[in-house]
Amino acid sequence: MYIKKFPEAFSILLLFFCFMVEPLAASTFGLFTYTDDGTSITITDYPDSAVGEVDIPAKIGGKSVTIIGADAFSYCAGVTKVKIPQGVTTIEREAFFSCDGMTSVVIPFSVSSIADKAFYDCGALTRLDIPSQVTSIGIQTFSYCSGLTAVEIHSSVKEIGSYAFYKCTSLKTVRFLGDAPTMGVNVFLNVAANPALHFYDTRSGFTTPAWLGYPSVADPEPATHGKLALEQPTGTKMSARQNFGNETDGVTGSRKSYTIKNVGRTKLDINRISIVGLNPNDFILTLPDPAVNSLADGDITTFKVDFRPIRVGAVKAKIRIDWNNHRYEINIYGKGESSVLPTSPFSWVTGH
Repeated sequence: MYIKKFPEAFSILLLFFCFMVEPLAASTFGLFTYTDDGTSITITDYPDSAVGEVDIPAKIGGKSVTIIGADAFSYCAGVTKVKIPQGVTTIEREAFFSCDGMTSVVIPFSVSSIADKAFYDCGALTRLDIPSQVTSIGIQTFSYCSGLTAVEIHSSVKEIGSYAFYKCTSLKTVRFLGDAPTMGVNVFLNVAANPALHFYDTRSGFTTPAWLGYPSVADPEPATHGKLALEQPTGTKMSARQNFGNETDGVTGSRKSYTIKNVGRTKLDINRISIVGLNPNDFILTLPDPAVNSLADGDITTFKVDFRPIRVGAVKAKIRIDWNNHRYEINIYGKGESSVLPTSPFSWVTGH
């Protein structure tokens, strides 16, 4: 008797828990539908009928947008260009599925994961810069992107899913900047005739004259890479220690602008800019918008740092710039002062 009723009781209990776990309530911001988990924002929907360029907000209600949710922009055929803000880390499954009018998309270097079919059937997309922080590309992520002609895959990418570039019929050149990633099946099936897979001869895991059944070419790794120079202000050699002065706690005080310049002879890849060290939360980092992932010879980009102490006393941190597998750090410091005025020892006692 107990055995016969157990499945029924279990089903009732399961149904009870399903009702207990409520999904996050959706809200709107302009044309964007989103959910708020209390600390960050996920964009979950955008109207299929929308046309033109889309500039996804970096923050909504003071909270950072970190995820482009599954199907959020799917079938938005009238959208032509998309700018994803710095701070987004994940592009979920089918996020831009069949956006077949989209000619360009700016993916910031904060993105580390691009899920299955995220850009499936974006046939008008001609250029694609996969950021240097991305570690995995999902199954069929770029399938049927028939306008793509060339793709550069950074050394950070460790895994590429099956059929990731299937039916990218214009894709002729693929360049790998790091060691061979783990590959699914038929990653480059039915791309342009005789595609060339390029890799540097110092990297491991590749073979020539073919790799995984595709023609492959081992190129000599450039002896001279991009070279970073940091200026503050622009055109001025910067000191290794940056003093932001004194400021009242809770008040945004001095701001410094920093210029990154590529003084090398080849491309400089900016992997990440961050504030680290003892008191990183006392400084506010503002990155370029749109995000800049690489600089050609002679190109520059700027970012800003504001001092907003959240404590009283000495404050120390570091600006960290990761580039071309190198790291550059600048010591920054300041002093937070109390916003509460001290009580005078000479105050008069009144009332008597």
